Amino acid sequence: MIKDGETVSIVQVANKSIYVLAAKGGNYGSPTIYQMLQLPPTKKALNMKEGFENISLEVLPEYMGDHIFVYGSEDEEANQILHSELWKGLPAVKKGQVYMYGSFSDKGDEFVMEDPYSLELQLDTIVNLLLAHKK
Repeated sequence: MIKDGETVSIVQVANKSIYVLAAKGGNYGSPTIYQMLQLPPTKKALNMKEGFENISLEVLPEYMGDHIFVYGSEDEEANQILHSELWKGLPAVKKGQVYMYGSFSDKGDEFVMEDPYSLELQLDTIVNLLLAHKK
């Protein structure tokens, strides 16, 4: 699982855009991952002024932690990013420490809303992702 000293990043891949979610003020699961589960964000995620930053693929490595949560959809442009050489070269990807959620899952998308019921579903989803990964 996530060891002491390791950091976590949350990336949203949509169309041709890459968004890195902030430690505070983000959405799409970042409150669940960073606040509820208290997983440690990277310095970049901690220092973001907004809830996210839209970045280019070239600077992606600067933003990535030891573990990467990927929220997104399985569209052609997202797949281009996730199959790029740069993505495949990220240490977290090489180590298999990537967790796909949101529209990648076969269930509905509980990460769009932030009501108590949705937050509970988000927590279950993220915890189950981590437990399944641990096996």
